[in-house]
Amino acid sequence: MGALALPPVFLFPCILVSYAYLCYAIWQAVTPRQAFWLSWWWGLGYFLAGLYWICISLTVDLVRFGWMIPFALFGLNGLFALFPAIAGYVGKRYAASGKRFGRILQSGIGYALPVLLVFLSEWLRGHILTGFPWNLAGYSWLALDGLARWFAWIGIYPLTAVTLILSACLAYGAWQRKWRWCVSAVAIPIICWGIGVTAPYSKNPTIPLRARMIQANIPQSLKWDEAFQLEALRKHIALSRLEGQEEADVILWPESSYPYVIQLDQPVPPILTEWLLPHQRLIFGAVTADNDRKAYYNSVVQITPDGVIESVYHKHHLVPFGEYVPLRQWLPLDRIAPGSVDFTEAGSVLPMRISTEVVAQPLICYESIFPDYSNSPESQLLINVTNDAWFGHSSGPYQHLQMARARAIEQQKPMLRVANTGISAVIDAHGNILEWLPLNTSGVIDVDLRRNETLTRSIQD
Repeated sequence: MGALALPPVFLFPCILVSYAYLCYAIWQAVTPRQAFWLSWWWGLGYFLAGLYWICISLTVDLVRFGWMIPFALFGLNGLFALFPAIAGYVGKRYAASGKRFGRILQSGIGYALPVLLVFLSEWLRGHILTGFPWNLAGYSWLALDGLARWFAWIGIYPLTAVTLILSACLAYGAWQRKWRWCVSAVAIPIICWGIGVTAPYSKNPTIPLRARMIQANIPQSLKWDEAFQLEALRKHIALSRLEGQEEADVILWPESSYPYVIQLDQPVPPILTEWLLPHQRLIFGAVTADNDRKAYYNSVVQITPDGVIESVYHKHHLVPFGEYVPLRQWLPLDRIAPGSVDFTEAGSVLPMRISTEVVAQPLICYESIFPDYSNSPESQLLINVTNDAWFGHSSGPYQHLQMARARAIEQQKPMLRVANTGISAVIDAHGNILEWLPLNTSGVIDVDLRRNETLTRSIQD
């Protein structure tokens, strides 16, 4: 039920009821062990419903990775379920015991402790073992624009804490038949929505940049097929050269859109530059190789019409088992993405200068779910390049889009999001989606950030 509050369904009340049940289960448990297992089963259900789409990535190469589906479905989600389970165990053990803390724990703090520990478990999930802060409870506030504005004021983790507190009030009121607590749990989100709707908007920042965004819709099964690589590249170029190309200052392609390796110490292939106009830059996702360091990176590359690599951003936060294999010396596994060599992560998150007046902060793939990576003070713009083709037509790409939208609201900066198979979108500094391309279509969006408006949207299929 809790997953119904997340994209693409967005039934906000479901998150309050779901976490209210979790609080009630911990309070009602007879023993800490029972609280552990009740919380674990709750977590397994929540993560299975919210993260089932991870298994779709394993079907791209079913022969090699199909055997991993049960482990990803139940093992990975069972691991995530340990976070609320441990919180339930510790919360019940110490809240139920008055030996050390006496009457304090038998008062309201006894009810609050499990809730605080559940929040701590959510924070830890976003940070421990490289972190995976996907589907935090606070993202349910993106369901309504009035609630979404609170991302700019307090951010995702405080919103998650507020959601848990409201859920605990709902559970306590229903359990103890103290209906004013239930009324408060319902009234507070309504009041927050009202504040968000009526609060004055600051003016959207104007950025002297016109961009063309390309969504080529290349199936993941064909993306690295040698027989299809050149055709995929030509499709990106053909979309880039559609009518109106001359209006763009930059042309944006998504993550890994260049289906070959860019050697950083060698000239850029002419096919990438011969169609660019003199005033334009091409910004695209590619695998890059640094031969001096003997390292490969998942990168965003910016090139000029004369073939000069003007700047490169290397991905800082890599996906375990997707871009590298943890403990490779002990685990006899291949990474899911093509290639036998692990990617190297960048040492820091650096912005990219697009012109003398515009600095952008690139975010590759799921870097957009980490709040800390989008807060560079010198950037005026966020650029998120991603390849969600791994996850088919599922809730995964919708969830990813909304979390990227949260970063734009938090930073009060516009975002240009280009995705291989979707969902590409222009998001303003208030989180409004000005234009978007549907999932599993190819198309082009032209946007003028000087006026904060989209010029055209062309869908090819």
